[in-house]
Amino acid sequence: DPATYTEKQAATTEELVAEFDKNVQSALAILRGTSDDAMSKNWKLTLHGETKFEAPRAGVVRSFIISHMIHHRGQLTIYARLLGVPLPGIYGPSADEQP
Repeated sequence: DPATYTEKQAATTEELVAEFDKNVQSALAILRGTSDDAMSKNWKLTLHGETKFEAPRAGVVRSFIISHMIHHRGQLTIYARLLGVPLPGIYGPSADEQP
């Protein structure tokens, strides 16, 4: 219910990472327990009863969740680079890991 939703606030980095890891495990368990048939069914985004977007659930997971997380990971690597933080390899070795 959007009216009663409250966003969790992590007090520490460790708490934030632990919450993220817990949510990843929960999402993986749900996805593993979902059949291919269920993932091929359409998911709808509605606003006041009007469908704004509709697509198969598998496509929604890929575009809205996986691709979106990849996009934000890219943003975070740019911020880290600007702060002088050595970057680990994401899709192979990074320039920071080269001899």
